[in-house]
Amino acid sequence: MNAINIASLFVFAIVLVSNWKRVPLHYALFALVLIVFPLCYPISTADALSALPRYMLIVFLLVIISASWKQPRLATLCLAGSFALFTFNVVWFISHYWVA
Repeated sequence: MNAINIASLFVFAIVLVSNWKRVPLHYALFALVLIVFPLCYPISTADALSALPRYMLIVFLLVIISASWKQPRLATLCLAGSFALFTFNVVWFISHYWVA
């Protein structure tokens, strides 16, 4: 379970770092704070990263960066990955295994 949480953190961090210069500095710093803030206050010691993907969804700058990509292959790859992750999460939700 923590693999999905850590993977979401790294994906969002890599997208932000790789496109740091394409956005204004104050937006990039705000997105960085939004990414780091959930890591500073873990809810419990057993499953500290339990809601990290949900917290990463509020980083609006990453959505703007993703929308500005002009490469069709990259957009298709992101769409396929998002669909696969969505399907995986829906199956877990339906089986009452995972919600956050």
